[in-house]
Amino acid sequence: MERFLDFLNENRWLNLIFLALTIISIVLTIFFYFKSKKKKTPTYLMKTFNLLKNKVSAIDKITIHYSKKPVKNLSVTMFSFWNHGNDVINYSDVSPKNPISLRTLNNTYILDARFLFLKNEANNFKFEISEDKEMVTIFFDYFYRNEGFKMEIYHTGTSGQDIELDGSLKHLPKIKSAEYNDSLVLDILFDNSIGLITNRINTKLRKYLIVPLFPFLIVLIMIGLPIQLFYGTFITTKIPKEYSFNSD
Repeated sequence: MERFLDFLNENRWLNLIFLALTIISIVLTIFFYFKSKKKKTPTYLMKTFNLLKNKVSAIDKITIHYSKKPVKNLSVTMFSFWNHGNDVINYSDVSPKNPISLRTLNNTYILDARFLFLKNEANNFKFEISEDKEMVTIFFDYFYRNEGFKMEIYHTGTSGQDIELDGSLKHLPKIKSAEYNDSLVLDILFDNSIGLITNRINTKLRKYLIVPLFPFLIVLIMIGLPIQLFYGTFITTKIPKEYSFNSD
């Protein structure tokens, strides 16, 4: 046994290999733990294309109408929505006071909307445009992993700044975009460790926790960064082909 320990002490490269294998095993354990957890993950992708700006409609001899109504600006927002998690999302999961909807900003009005793609008709996805033409509310029965829809919304805005996604699930205050988040893994690790502690403590007392929690935070970063690099390289949110806008 002593010879074996002496052998290890004399071979620093071997020690580094063992250390690397230990770190990798910890990283993989954490990764597969989060991957195996049951989770409802509604995910969206949104992109706006401007079709007409007021400079064109300002020409005296040109009058632009949409559905027999004169318009100065016309844009179309492509919107995809699907379940990226591994647990079914039921409509009962939606917050009653904060339904999933697309809301317009900056005095923008919705002209029309339609579904372009429905993964599963049984999901019973529907939408309703509000009377004031400022909101499209989404309804459904349920949808499993990778089930969802793609739709287009015509409105009088000029850019993506004129329309936004609103709504939440009871367990999820904000629906995340499929756009890559370069700190996603660190956010998850923090929210499920230090975040759980700080959320239960009075705001005034949190500043006193900085020093005792600092070493733990360093360890968290050392573990999280390799996972984040691995996640960002290989496991980023892959947008299913049917929900992407590349071919549109």
